[in-house]
Amino acid sequence: MKKTILTCFLLASFASFSQKNALKLSVDPVKLIVANNIGITYERKFTDRFSANVKFNFSSKAVAPLSNTLSDFAKPYLDSSTATTDIFGNKFTTSGLTVELRYYTGAKALKGFYLAPYFGIQNGTFANFDFQFPDDTNPLVTHGGNVDMSFNFVGGGLGLGSQWTIADKLVVDILWVGLGVGNTTSSVTGEELPGEDVDFAKVDAKVRDFINDQDGILRTYLDKAESSYDAVSYTLTSKNLVPYTKFLNFSIGYAF
Repeated sequence: MKKTILTCFLLASFASFSQKNALKLSVDPVKLIVANNIGITYERKFTDRFSANVKFNFSSKAVAPLSNTLSDFAKPYLDSSTATTDIFGNKFTTSGLTVELRYYTGAKALKGFYLAPYFGIQNGTFANFDFQFPDDTNPLVTHGGNVDMSFNFVGGGLGLGSQWTIADKLVVDILWVGLGVGNTTSSVTGEELPGEDVDFAKVDAKVRDFINDQDGILRTYLDKAESSYDAVSYTLTSKNLVPYTKFLNFSIGYAF
């Protein structure tokens, strides 16, 4: 009898221990549609109310997100300056890390409604692409160059979600909504190819004319851009506060 009781106690202890972890596949609907973005999440229970949730996400897309819309918007400006580029058909990749500290209101960590302060970082790049810079004196002449584009994001917020376990193994997790703010640093660097002769002072002037032609939110965003150039290269950098929101982030996985 004592052995039976001891065995039951050990099994119960093991079952309790085994439910301290969850490994999940995570999807943000907007990021999935726009950039083929998916995530892998690990959650660790520390107490009956608290856990930590860590997600690594990544994406790889053959063309720029919203490429058709961006191409239609930029085409008149490119045509008017005789510049051409293949950016909108270029490969786009991102990777990021999000950390959540979860508080489960029902005192059953890994199950039930939770509050989740979150902190995240995200990096994205376009593969190096060709750009034909216009000649300053002859509109029929262009000068070859290449361009690198990248962004870095850091931000935080507060999310509300619910998590269920089915048969003590299957985990279904929905972050209903998250509201926060973050800082994005975007950078564009253009370099002329060997043997070419690009007047980057005139390129900068055309960029400033483009910014001055905008209005509303886009103008506010672009007004913060800072530029620098020398004889062979040009860099445009912009830092802006942006919303860091989450909506119906869905995860499914295995508790152990």
